[in-house]
Amino acid sequence: MNQTTMKFFKVLLPGFESKLWLPLAFCAKAIGNFPGEAHVATRLGTWKIEVGKSRGRFYFQGINWDDFIQGHELSPGDFIVFEHHQGSMNFNAMVFDKSACEKEFPVNWKMNRKDEKADGRGVGPSVNRRIPPFKKIMCASSSGDCSVPRLSCMYFPVEIWNPNDLHKKKGAILRIEGCSGKEWPVKLTFYKGCANRGQNYDRLAMNKGWFEFCSSNNIKKGDVCTFEIIDTKSGDSDDVIVINVIVSRK
Repeated sequence: MNQTTMKFFKVLLPGFESKLWLPLAFCAKAIGNFPGEAHVATRLGTWKIEVGKSRGRFYFQGINWDDFIQGHELSPGDFIVFEHHQGSMNFNAMVFDKSACEKEFPVNWKMNRKDEKADGRGVGPSVNRRIPPFKKIMCASSSGDCSVPRLSCMYFPVEIWNPNDLHKKKGAILRIEGCSGKEWPVKLTFYKGCANRGQNYDRLAMNKGWFEFCSSNNIKKGDVCTFEIIDTKSGDSDDVIVINVIVSRK
């Protein structure tokens, strides 16, 4: 192995959302005066992540670590292989799921959309078509847990929002399976990637109203929510989508 690089892996155990401790052996061998942040590059881009230190060990934490988790749809049982470049806090990383296979992420979605429209396969968002459901394990940052009040939002998987132009929507109506007639409005916010802030990938989130939805339905950390987009418009409004939510308690 190249002496200027060092590789290690981390299995994601419960609690990784708040801190990801780097291996003790790596911390002991790492050389150099490290700054308080790391640059972690994956197939989706590069993240600038806050690094803490305690008793000679380093750990990832902070808002951009939350973004990294959301962007890669990480959950307990997944694992990450890191390649560290000695003398810096720069890493290349590969993300694997519970099947032990590398996670697949969509590439060139915008180009694919252009190709679809060019050959007549593109379908406008107002057309009734099936959008596959997706699941999210609620963690402290996504469920609006009171212990982490700085992030009360839930990110959509890019493979859901991008090809269906959901980033052009302004809001959503959430309905809970089994709660007839009850609805919760939430705001949709599209975040454009900003390399200067360590976020060079686009994201779509439910934020304002999401905390109230979780509180009203007693959604806790560890619960699994299945989201079914049943309509890409609400009544006469093309700016609002309707989502059915099924909650599986931990």
